[in-house]
Amino acid sequence: MTTCYEHLNCTRDELPWCLDWREICDGKIDCWPIPVDEHNCEMLEENECGPDEYRCFNGQCIPGIFLSDDIFSPDCIDRSDEDLHPSVGYLNHCNMGDPGMRCTDITYPHWSYNGGPCCNPSCGIGSCRAHLVTTFERSLLSYDANTHITEKCWATMICLVQATERVLSENTSYAHLFDGGCNKVCSESQQSCRAKMAEYCPPLFEFPAKSLGWHHAHFVYSRNQTSSNTMSHMPDYVCYDEQDCSISQPIIYFRKLSQPSVIVACELPNVEIIRGRWIFQVAFFRRQVILQCSLKTYRKETRCSAPNQFHCGNRCISKHRLADCYTDCLDETDETYNQSCALNHKHRLTCSSNITGTLITKCILSTNIWGGKRDDCRSNIELPHFPTLCDGYIDYKEKINGVMNTDEMNCERWQCDNQYTRCDGIWNCPNGTDEARCFHRVCRGIIGHPCLLRNTTEFICLPLQYSNDGIVHCYGATDELSFCQKQFGEETSFLCLANNIDDHELAN
Repeated sequence: MTTCYEHLNCTRDELPWCLDWREICDGKIDCWPIPVDEHNCEMLEENECGPDEYRCFNGQCIPGIFLSDDIFSPDCIDRSDEDLHPSVGYLNHCNMGDPGMRCTDITYPHWSYNGGPCCNPSCGIGSCRAHLVTTFERSLLSYDANTHITEKCWATMICLVQATERVLSENTSYAHLFDGGCNKVCSESQQSCRAKMAEYCPPLFEFPAKSLGWHHAHFVYSRNQTSSNTMSHMPDYVCYDEQDCSISQPIIYFRKLSQPSVIVACELPNVEIIRGRWIFQVAFFRRQVILQCSLKTYRKETRCSAPNQFHCGNRCISKHRLADCYTDCLDETDETYNQSCALNHKHRLTCSSNITGTLITKCILSTNIWGGKRDDCRSNIELPHFPTLCDGYIDYKEKINGVMNTDEMNCERWQCDNQYTRCDGIWNCPNGTDEARCFHRVCRGIIGHPCLLRNTTEFICLPLQYSNDGIVHCYGATDELSFCQKQFGEETSFLCLANNIDDHELAN
């Protein structure tokens, strides 16, 4: 099932678009020519958080103590408070059908992930949108939306971009033009389609007629192929509104055939960026438009009004996006920025590398340090982890005003069984009260924990009063999680029985 956000009337150049809530304020414009999905979103981009808070990538603020506390239960709606790279376990967890908010009410850490045909439960309920993208493309390429060219020219372009099956799958009105394929239109090769384009099409024209993105983003084709690439289906020009987008030096200015009042500036396509099949070319082009054009709906951003903003091209981004491993500027200056340590963002780690013989130091968010590189980084900030608060063991110490504080102080006021800890698979209470009322096929209606009895090997639901009572009832001491840790140190977690049941040894 696909759900649409109905409170905003979203269209794409008059074609309806089912707006997903994740596409609102995600850093890219999904509705045009009126970008209702990004109105006033600069307030999030300019937002700063308090001294004891962590700023999520999207500008949301959460208590700093929740940073990197549990990869399976992110607190930022875009998951950016947890280590994003080893997220396979998280995705697999959600793909098993977890109906919790941690799997259904999340979005993406960056706009470059959003809008794809994601069909995983980890993308949220109702996010399987591949059919919506296909329906939109079909409308975009239909002849009814491209009457600025003749039927023969349109059929030639459909064959050139290899969209015959996509266009005719639900509408056979123009099947006679193709006679079951493109042989009738273009012979066999795409190069023949280019020759037919010169015969049937105008000297210069946009295809499709509808904009491919905001700022009048268009592919424009010419009878005389101007690009030096060997892909005949590549557009000869990519064009946009010069007032909003960075174009170093337009090659031509083009008056749209489908909308003569609109004049766009055009440049040659970058074959390194816009490549592959036509539908992939469109996706790469939209990404280029996002990086190249302003997000503001009323002006080109020639400078940034807020001191916490960084200017690149015609757009302003938060300085929190600098050196965050996600490209937001067309020239990638946000990722090559070498003053990230001068930003004084408290949740960045100082990381050094010496790959080419030159020592390079950057300050990177801890959640963006991948592949075992954390040992190369250091931080002056140490924070306790939320799951270890008041768990009976001192994991964190800090001297404040001459007094040593730990994560086990003031625990008489700690409610270990709360909405954040309940049913997350971790015992936050000494006897696991926070996990005792969760669904399990063994514990049906019984308040307790699954237990394999060590004496009878019977699988039962052990009543809660027998958990953490100092007596090991279950194999592995799963009812006495503090048993091994108290006697044998922090590195061990399960009690393993030898052949003699009175003896025991530890296993990792």
